Amino acid sequence: MYIAGISVGDAFTTVLGTDGAVWAWGYDTSGQLGNAPASSPVTRPVNTIGAGSGITQLSAGGGHVVALKSNGTVLAWGNNQLSQLGSGNQASVAGPA
Repeated sequence: MYIAGISVGDAFTTVLGTDGAVWAWGYDTSGQLGNAPASSPVTRPVNTIGAGSGITQLSAGGGHVVALKSNGTVLAWGNNQLSQLGSGNQASVAGPA
């Protein structure tokens, strides 16, 4: 895998591969790494979205991530305390939705 993009949030990092895979590591109290929230930092990259996903762009916020797919679909996950995921509520999401 080659790296197509990197986006850094508040104490966590996300990487987009040229194959559409998304990897993340660091602070994960709100599920911003795309998996179940963890009480201590994740020190090795976790695969949030697998290869072939169609993800073309990735952007990390303070505690959340937004991804754009080639078909125009937007995925978001992580902290949603201020409705930053656009889901219509304020519930955090621990994985791409």
